[in-house]
Amino acid sequence: MTSKEHLEKELSSVYNELDILMSITERIKMDMNIHDALDEIVHTILEKIDYDLCSFALIDENDQYMQVHNTIFSEIKERVSFNEEKWDAITSEKYNYKKSDAWICKTAKNRQEIYIPKIDYCSLSKDEQTFISEFNITSLYMLPVVLNDAVFG
Repeated sequence: MTSKEHLEKELSSVYNELDILMSITERIKMDMNIHDALDEIVHTILEKIDYDLCSFALIDENDQYMQVHNTIFSEIKERVSFNEEKWDAITSEKYNYKKSDAWICKTAKNRQEIYIPKIDYCSLSKDEQTFISEFNITSLYMLPVVLNDAVFG
């Protein structure tokens, strides 16, 4: 790839990020509660980027438990290989994020992204293998939600 092609690719990437941010900014209203705002963010990301699933896992106000935000299932049902009952089970579980080895908890605890572009079952724990196969996940990307020094999810 030439330096010009590389620069064009970088500019395109920045443009796409700005487009997503502008769309999110337009959709979120000051009087929205946090759950509606998260739904709007998820909706925008799914609309702009070809993901099967996008959600947030937030830490409670006591800084102990983490729970996956219950994104409106209709936003994801066409893209995922599990039903609403399984989604409800995922979003109703509370994880002790400081003790759990779940990926969402590791992301928050370590303040580090997890990116697995292609799932390699040999490198996963038995629980991770079960989760991946049950939900037919082929790749995974998780980011911590951090503002200043505080981790929110």
